[in-house]
Amino acid sequence: MSFNLLESIEYLPPNLKELHLAGNKISSIASVRVESLIHLGLSNNLICDSELPAISRNFPNLFSIDLSHNQLCSLETFIDNIECLNKIKLLDLKCNPVCLSKNYRQIIKQRFPNLVRLDGTVAFSEAEVSAKKKIKVKRDAYGNVIKDTSSFLPIEKPITFEMQFRLLSNLNGCYLQAENCPPEFDLTSIPAESKSSVFTVCYVDHLGVKQTSMSKVWLNDFQVDKEAGQGKTDLNFSVMLNCEEGPSVELRDWLISDLLVELHHTKPDIREIKNDDESVSHMVEI
Repeated sequence: MSFNLLESIEYLPPNLKELHLAGNKISSIASVRVESLIHLGLSNNLICDSELPAISRNFPNLFSIDLSHNQLCSLETFIDNIECLNKIKLLDLKCNPVCLSKNYRQIIKQRFPNLVRLDGTVAFSEAEVSAKKKIKVKRDAYGNVIKDTSSFLPIEKPITFEMQFRLLSNLNGCYLQAENCPPEFDLTSIPAESKSSVFTVCYVDHLGVKQTSMSKVWLNDFQVDKEAGQGKTDLNFSVMLNCEEGPSVELRDWLISDLLVELHHTKPDIREIKNDDESVSHMVEI
């Protein structure tokens, strides 16, 4: 039933073991309880956080879940709804916005300690498996395992990215020095960023907001060949992208799309000013 443009799951055979519905347009899961189901394959659909309660309620005995390439955004919502499915060994969430969450992989492994594979790779290394075997399991009066949550990493909604841009060619810039200034002009009193070319990079983020890097001053930040008037590109421009709203479909799609980056260049210039007494003074203008 994969790749059939289906939009919802409305009826399932009561004894179904595996369900393969990849590559459809499914966004909703009706209340069809199938306790026999052990594999749920819903990759490349439109499943969002609101459908997670239906998955845990309708398919309580899942062994394998493939929800890769969907629209799951909240790590907290995913864990709250799916953690009760304690038979899960195979879990695939790759290419969902939720994978951008801070410490995503470590948190999933802590909440689902019985996983064998996570996002298409081995969940736990040999060293991690050996360490787990040394941990003494605690059980309650009914024989149920008591989870030790004392070392669990917290789920944090905000995420931060450092964007780095590296120029691929040398830059031409300019700077003020005694040879190209009026004789009476005192360059020693002018800061470097005011008598030199200044470069920044700009781009539009996933929310449509223009972001700008820290300024790079020609004389301070570049290896400048003064005779050639060139600065060698031996540094990166960095921009911190703070997403207080947490992972989103817009952020995921933006990160995998082509990004247009603009290089802005401001040059210093000496402006002549006529004073009230008819004398002339000069000032630097960027």
